[in-house]
Amino acid sequence: MIKSLSWILAGSIAVSGCSGPIQTRVQTHQVIASPAEKQFTISSLDAVANQDLALARDVVAKSLSAKGYQLTPNASILVHVGLSDRLANFSINAGDKTAEETIAIAKKAKPLQSCQDREHRLTVNLFDQARGSKLYSGNASEYHCK
Repeated sequence: MIKSLSWILAGSIAVSGCSGPIQTRVQTHQVIASPAEKQFTISSLDAVANQDLALARDVVAKSLSAKGYQLTPNASILVHVGLSDRLANFSINAGDKTAEETIAIAKKAKPLQSCQDREHRLTVNLFDQARGSKLYSGNASEYHCK
């Protein structure tokens, strides 16, 4: 399941339609073993309704279903899907001064580049609600100019 989620994340970002070389950055981390029960539910708590986020959730749900998982309303596995978009010319750091960590590095513009890059990121997290623990965390991101 975890390896296939990595390919799902990378594939979802790769079909986005920019010209030129595109660098996809993927990070995955399986925290603990998945429960034996192969049922999941999708978290749908949003501050604002977003059509792209709804589409991303559908893609993740279909991919999990293709791997033998069943979408049910009260499943023990909770799947959270997130999308983000930011200007790519600044970095994002977290933590305090003694343990600061760079989450996203700033991207420098290429020579003769006609527009400013943006970073687009897809994040997928799986939680075991019965045990109260995170099962999996993964994200894929790319820079795009247009």
